[in-house]
Amino acid sequence: MKKTTMEIYKAMFPSLLIYLLIVAGFTQIFNMMGLGTDAFMTPGANPAMPMPEFHFGAMAGVSLLVHTIYLIAVGLVGYGLILMIYRMARYDTTPEFVDAFYFFNPKLVSSIGTYIIEKILTVVFFFLLIVPAIIFSLAMVPLGAVIGIDGIRGREGAFTPIRESWQITKGHKGMIFGRMAIVIIIFLVFSGGIGLAAAASGMTQGALMKVLNVVSTVIFGLISYVAVVDIIRELVARGAFDAIDPIHEDIEDDMEGEVL
Repeated sequence: MKKTTMEIYKAMFPSLLIYLLIVAGFTQIFNMMGLGTDAFMTPGANPAMPMPEFHFGAMAGVSLLVHTIYLIAVGLVGYGLILMIYRMARYDTTPEFVDAFYFFNPKLVSSIGTYIIEKILTVVFFFLLIVPAIIFSLAMVPLGAVIGIDGIRGREGAFTPIRESWQITKGHKGMIFGRMAIVIIIFLVFSGGIGLAAAASGMTQGALMKVLNVVSTVIFGLISYVAVVDIIRELVARGAFDAIDPIHEDIEDDMEGEVL
């Protein structure tokens, strides 16, 4: 019997919580060490075209390098979480946090290549038109699962999962958009309420504000993953993955064998 969205989410909750705490915590640590993004980049002064202003120097270089490594690592773990959700939805597996590090395997370079290509394409689409960027982002929601499937199925190429993720979401982007739109609305209401409460209490900086930032990041992330879990489960239910993962066989042993 296939699991419901809430059953998958409850099983994934510990892994998601650890992941989001790490993401939020490291951001604050980088800022306290002077390695925040403002060390190498600050928003532009022109509100009509807020192009960032880049800084140069030793500290800027270190900050940029640290953030690059961190974002790639976090991105790969994020892909691992998507793959865990897919495995639960399709193969009824039991998730363990170590599974999130699945992509730190012998095919690491290819996975990093896919991650970098995805981010470059997102930025390119964003600068062309916002609508193509949104459509592309919606199509990339199941990308982590697609990369994992391609690895097991022996399909090579850093761009292949991106193309396949686009193809399997054809006809389903409306469903994906609807679920993500709800999350965005909740985020806007939630962040607006937090901002007003912080301004009213005068808590716009300091240790308490840092704690509040961590808490809000974790809460919003947990809310977002409800939508992500439901999207992956619905794509599985609609047979969207059948074209790239046609045989309904157990892949647990193959995947465990590739984890470092």
